Amino acid sequence: MTGFDYFDMGEVFRRAGEQTGVTGFKHPKNSDPYVGASDNQALAAQGVPAHTVCVTFQYPDYHGAADTWQKVDYENMALTVRMIGTGLLIVAQGENVPRWDPAVKGASRYLEAWKKRHDTVKR
Repeated sequence: MTGFDYFDMGEVFRRAGEQTGVTGFKHPKNSDPYVGASDNQALAAQGVPAHTVCVTFQYPDYHGAADTWQKVDYENMALTVRMIGTGLLIVAQGENVPRWDPAVKGASRYLEAWKKRHDTVKR
């Protein structure tokens, strides 16, 4: 996951993975840098807790002509989607909404955007 520990969804997806046979973890090198370089960035910049969940951060054919559907591991994709769905159910059935972690330095700009967004909503 990108930004695994930027907010509490990393732990939610780790628990969901335990329930579905998928290992959810923070990649030691790529998790944080990819927060601002992935599709989740547009939402995160507005303060919406958002991750990109992936099975690899880099591979040679990424978005190239050789990046074809035949290379997709559909069995693994199904497991990953099941884990994401389980994580979303954990959130939906829980009492807490996802929160940015103020202790994580890289999350500070997203937390500020979240505060601004919620301050605007209260007015």
